[in-house]
Amino acid sequence: LEAIEEVHNRGFIHRDVKASNFVLSQDYKEVFIVDFGLAKKHLDNNKNPVNKDQKLTLEERIFASLNAHNNIDLSRRDDLWSLYFVILDFLEEKLVWREVKEYTMDEVKDIKTRCLKAPERLLWDKTKNIIEVKNIFYYINRLKYSDQPNYQYIKD
Repeated sequence: LEAIEEVHNRGFIHRDVKASNFVLSQDYKEVFIVDFGLAKKHLDNNKNPVNKDQKLTLEERIFASLNAHNNIDLSRRDDLWSLYFVILDFLEEKLVWREVKEYTMDEVKDIKTRCLKAPERLLWDKTKNIIEVKNIFYYINRLKYSDQPNYQYIKD
Protein backbone atom coordinates (compact mmCIF):
# COMPACT_ATOMS: atom_id res chain seq x y z
CA LEU A 1 0.00 0.00 0.00
CA GLU A 2 2.86 2.37 0.80
CA ALA A 3 4.46 1.69 -2.59
CA ILE A 4 1.16 2.44 -4.34
CA GLU A 5 0.68 5.56 -2.24
CA GLU A 6 4.13 6.77 -3.30
CA VAL A 7 3.27 6.27 -6.98
CA HIS A 8 0.01 8.19 -6.46
CA ASN A 9 1.76 10.99 -4.58
CA ARG A 10 4.00 11.49 -7.60
CA GLY A 11 0.90 12.02 -9.74
CA PHE A 12 0.70 8.62 -11.42
CA ILE A 13 -1.50 5.56 -11.31
CA HIS A 14 0.13 2.18 -11.86
CA ARG A 15 -2.77 0.40 -13.64
CA ASP A 16 -1.18 -3.06 -13.33
CA VAL A 17 -1.16 -3.84 -9.61
CA LYS A 18 -0.62 -7.55 -9.07
CA ALA A 19 1.58 -9.62 -6.78
CA SER A 20 4.30 -10.17 -9.37
CA ASN A 21 4.78 -6.40 -9.68
CA PHE A 22 6.04 -6.10 -6.10
CA VAL A 23 9.55 -7.00 -5.01
CA LEU A 24 11.24 -7.11 -1.62
CA SER A 25 14.57 -5.53 -0.79
CA GLN A 26 17.38 -7.96 0.01
CA ASP A 27 16.92 -7.35 3.74
CA TYR A 28 13.13 -7.91 3.41
CA LYS A 29 12.42 -4.54 5.02
CA GLU A 30 11.14 -2.65 1.99
CA VAL A 31 8.62 -3.38 -0.74
CA PHE A 32 8.99 -1.84 -4.17
CA ILE A 33 6.49 -1.69 -6.99
CA VAL A 34 7.84 -2.40 -10.48
CA ASP A 35 6.73 -2.57 -14.11
CA PHE A 36 5.42 0.86 -15.02
CA GLY A 37 4.59 -0.14 -18.60
CA LEU A 38 0.88 0.70 -18.14
CA ALA A 39 1.33 3.62 -15.70
CA LYS A 40 -0.26 6.95 -16.60
CA LYS A 41 -0.08 10.49 -15.31
CA HIS A 42 -3.09 11.05 -13.07
CA LEU A 43 -2.43 14.39 -11.36
CA ASP A 44 -1.22 17.66 -12.84
CA ASN A 45 1.37 19.86 -11.11
CA ASN A 46 -1.37 21.39 -8.92
CA LYS A 47 -2.47 17.88 -7.78
CA ASN A 48 -5.70 18.09 -9.80
CA PRO A 49 -6.87 14.90 -11.57
CA VAL A 50 -6.01 14.65 -15.23
CA ASN A 51 -8.84 13.14 -17.24
CA LYS A 52 -7.22 12.12 -20.49
CA ASP A 53 -8.03 8.83 -22.17
CA GLN A 54 -6.69 6.48 -19.55
CA LYS A 55 -8.73 3.52 -20.69
CA LEU A 56 -6.89 0.25 -20.88
CA THR A 57 -6.81 -2.19 -23.71
CA LEU A 58 -7.43 -5.14 -21.46
CA GLU A 59 -5.98 -8.54 -21.68
CA GLU A 60 -7.52 -11.12 -19.36
CA ARG A 61 -6.22 -9.82 -16.10
CA ILE A 62 -7.39 -11.22 -12.79
CA PHE A 63 -6.70 -8.16 -10.67
CA ALA A 64 -8.10 -5.40 -12.92
CA SER A 65 -10.80 -3.23 -11.39
CA LEU A 66 -14.34 -3.40 -12.68
CA ASN A 67 -13.87 0.16 -13.99
CA ALA A 68 -11.10 -1.16 -16.26
CA HIS A 69 -13.47 -3.80 -17.63
CA ASN A 70 -16.10 -1.11 -18.22
CA ASN A 71 -13.63 1.17 -20.06
CA ILE A 72 -14.04 3.89 -17.42
CA ASP A 73 -11.10 6.25 -16.91
CA LEU A 74 -8.93 4.79 -14.18
CA SER A 75 -7.76 6.59 -11.07
CA ARG A 76 -6.15 5.91 -7.71
CA ARG A 77 -9.19 3.94 -6.55
CA ASP A 78 -8.60 1.40 -9.32
CA ASP A 79 -5.07 0.64 -8.13
CA LEU A 80 -6.63 0.07 -4.71
CA TRP A 81 -9.24 -2.31 -6.17
CA SER A 82 -6.44 -4.30 -7.77
CA LEU A 83 -4.53 -4.38 -4.48
CA TYR A 84 -7.71 -5.51 -2.73
CA PHE A 85 -8.03 -8.47 -5.11
CA VAL A 86 -4.35 -9.30 -4.51
CA ILE A 87 -4.99 -9.28 -0.75
CA LEU A 88 -7.99 -11.59 -1.16
CA ASP A 89 -5.82 -13.88 -3.24
CA PHE A 90 -3.12 -13.91 -0.51
CA LEU A 91 -5.83 -14.73 2.02
CA GLU A 92 -6.71 -17.73 -0.17
CA GLU A 93 -10.10 -16.34 -1.07
CA LYS A 94 -11.57 -17.95 -4.16
CA LEU A 95 -11.83 -15.31 -6.87
CA VAL A 96 -14.65 -16.84 -8.91
CA TRP A 97 -13.63 -15.13 -12.17
CA ARG A 98 -10.26 -16.87 -11.87
CA GLU A 99 -11.71 -20.38 -11.82
CA VAL A 100 -11.81 -20.96 -15.59
CA LYS A 101 -8.93 -19.78 -17.76
CA GLU A 102 -11.14 -19.83 -20.85
CA TYR A 103 -13.49 -17.11 -19.55
CA THR A 104 -13.87 -14.31 -22.05
CA MET A 105 -13.34 -10.73 -20.90
CA ASP A 106 -17.12 -10.23 -20.96
CA GLU A 107 -17.59 -13.28 -18.75
CA VAL A 108 -14.94 -12.04 -16.31
CA LYS A 109 -16.64 -8.63 -16.26
CA ASP A 110 -20.06 -10.18 -15.59
CA ILE A 111 -18.73 -12.41 -12.81
CA LYS A 112 -16.88 -9.53 -11.13
CA THR A 113 -20.00 -7.36 -11.39
CA ARG A 114 -22.10 -10.00 -9.63
CA CYS A 115 -19.44 -10.62 -6.97
CA LEU A 116 -19.01 -6.93 -6.19
CA LYS A 117 -22.78 -6.40 -5.95
CA ALA A 118 -23.13 -9.22 -3.40
CA PRO A 119 -19.73 -9.67 -1.75
CA GLU A 120 -21.17 -11.32 1.36
CA ARG A 121 -22.52 -14.15 -0.78
CA LEU A 122 -20.18 -14.28 -3.76
CA LEU A 123 -16.81 -12.76 -2.83
CA TRP A 124 -16.05 -13.60 0.78
CA ASP A 125 -15.90 -17.19 1.91
CA LYS A 126 -12.77 -17.67 4.01
CA THR A 127 -12.67 -13.95 4.87
CA LYS A 128 -16.36 -13.47 5.69
CA ASN A 129 -15.59 -12.93 9.39
CA ILE A 130 -12.65 -10.57 8.88
CA ILE A 131 -14.08 -7.11 9.47
CA GLU A 132 -11.07 -5.37 7.90
CA VAL A 133 -11.70 -7.15 4.60
CA LYS A 134 -15.25 -5.81 4.60
CA ASN A 135 -14.31 -2.30 5.76
CA ILE A 136 -11.68 -1.90 3.05
CA PHE A 137 -14.11 -3.18 0.41
CA TYR A 138 -16.83 -0.71 1.37
CA TYR A 139 -14.32 2.13 1.68
CA ILE A 140 -12.87 1.59 -1.81
CA ASN A 141 -16.36 1.09 -3.21
CA ARG A 142 -17.33 4.62 -2.07
CA LEU A 143 -14.32 6.31 -3.70
CA LYS A 144 -15.02 8.55 -6.68
CA TYR A 145 -12.70 9.17 -9.63
CA SER A 146 -11.01 12.27 -8.20
CA ASP A 147 -10.99 11.24 -4.53
CA GLN A 148 -7.71 11.25 -2.66
CA PRO A 149 -7.72 7.88 -0.88
CA ASN A 150 -7.17 7.78 2.86
CA TYR A 151 -4.25 5.34 2.83
CA GLN A 152 -3.90 5.52 6.61
CA TYR A 153 -7.49 4.29 7.03
CA ILE A 154 -6.69 1.27 4.86
CA LYS A 155 -3.44 0.62 6.76
CA ASP A 156 -5.25 0.83 10.07
